[in-house]
Amino acid sequence: DIRPGLPSQMTEMHTPVRALFVVDAPIARVEAVLRRRIELRRLVRNEWVRLLVRVPETGRIYRQTRGEYIPVDARELSRSHVPFEEHRAHGLSVARKEALVYWYTASGMVLSGALPVYYWGATAMNPYGGVI
Repeated sequence: DIRPGLPSQMTEMHTPVRALFVVDAPIARVEAVLRRRIELRRLVRNEWVRLLVRVPETGRIYRQTRGEYIPVDARELSRSHVPFEEHRAHGLSVARKEALVYWYTASGMVLSGALPVYYWGATAMNPYGGVI
C-alpha cells in the first residue's frame, strides 16, 4: 500500500512495545542459561525484553526484573492492556487528512491537463496537432 502518509502512520499510530518471552522452566534452569549467554543476560537484565517464567511444578508465574523473580498473579496479567481509543481517534484524523491531500492532488493533476485543453484546444498539449 503506497498511500500518502504511510511513514507517519508507522511512527505516530503504533505504541512501541517490548518483546515478551514466556519460558516454561524452573527458575534455576533459566538462570543457568542466562549465566552462560552474556548477550541474552544483558537483554533480559537491562529490560530490553520482558521475561516471564512459569515454573512447571507449581504453575506459578514469575516476572524477571533486574535479576529478581517477582511472583505475578495471572488475573493481573489479563487486566493489563493498552487502551486503543486514542490510537483509533488519531488514526481516523490521519486518514481524513490523507484523503483531503489525495483529493487535492488528484484534482490538481486533472485540472493541469484539462484547463489548457479547454482554453487553447487540443493543440495545447501537442504542438503538432490535435491527434496524438
